[in-house]
Amino acid sequence: MLISVAGVMLLLLPLGDHPRWQPLLNAAHLPLFGAPSALWVWALRGERWPRWRAVLIVLLLGIAIAGFTEWVQYWIPGRWPDRADLARNLIGLAAGVLLGAWLPRWRAGH
Repeated sequence: MLISVAGVMLLLLPLGDHPRWQPLLNAAHLPLFGAPSALWVWALRGERWPRWRAVLIVLLLGIAIAGFTEWVQYWIPGRWPDRADLARNLIGLAAGVLLGAWLPRWRAGH
């Protein structure tokens, strides 16, 4: 959960104009959504949730968070909503969900 909160906070930090770093900042959207979504699907499946339910819950929450973080950037100094960033968020989310769904299920106590 801490990883998820940290990722959202990074997307909401005020930034200045950093054209030299922009490609790296753009690319960071993929792992910021991919890694937590993979971990969430994997963890929920470890709690004996059916794969489809874990995937659906993480997808719905991830889509909401992706949209919210881009929308709220309108009011953050040095940030702006961007459809390309939203697309990168969703691509990272989809990749993470697929990875989490394909990983072997984690079992507590084993």
